[in-house]
Amino acid sequence: MALYSEVAGEGPAVALVHEGICDSRMWEPQWEPWSRSYRLLRVDLRGFGRTPLEPGPFAHARDLIEAIEQQGIGRAALVGVSLGGRVALEVAVERPDLVSALVLVAPGFPGHEWSDELRAEWAEEETAFEAGDFAAFGGAFWA
Repeated sequence: MALYSEVAGEGPAVALVHEGICDSRMWEPQWEPWSRSYRLLRVDLRGFGRTPLEPGPFAHARDLIEAIEQQGIGRAALVGVSLGGRVALEVAVERPDLVSALVLVAPGFPGHEWSDELRAEWAEEETAFEAGDFAAFGGAFWA
């Protein structure tokens, strides 16, 4: 399955990988200005934005590798946030030949044990979300 992807600009390649609560549109503020200096790739991971989640096993990292190769990018700096950071890290481990640099913002790590305090915060956020109390977390982001 091919991911939805966009490419713009000229110069060193940069692949932008969205977080797990967004899709590739989260990069809109950076898209035009950065494309003046870099060849940008942004994708919608499976189940996000314009890429459907189809039945069957898959791996986001393999999907991103395929998108990089299909676009003929070669080596790229991978910029990933949260889920996107984890995907970028997995690509770097699986295919270091495709990665010129990593920028990881709050990446998840497979097998990492999160603290009880953080799990409690997540539970509070989930409760507030389900109650429609968007001001309780994220404030203006959700309003």
